[in-house]
Amino acid sequence: MRAAGSKGPIDLVAVGPRDVRLIQVRRTRKGSNGLASALRELERVPAPPGVTREAWLWRDGQGFVARERV
Repeated sequence: MRAAGSKGPIDLVAVGPRDVRLIQVRRTRKGSNGLASALRELERVPAPPGVTREAWLWRDGQGFVARERV
C-alpha cells in the first residue's frame, strides 16, 4: 500500500509472508535532511511484534542512500 502525498508518519505498508514494514520515505537534495525527524515520528507509532518501523532517505541523483529502523 502507498499513501501518495502522505502527511502522516507512514508512507508505505509492505506486507510479506513473514513480516510487515511501516515505512516513512524522505527526499532530500543533499545531506540527511529529515531522516532523524522521520525516526522520531515513527517511534510514536505503535507496532505489534513482527512489525518493523523504518525510515528511508532518497537523495536526488543517487536514489536511496539510507535506511534506518526504530
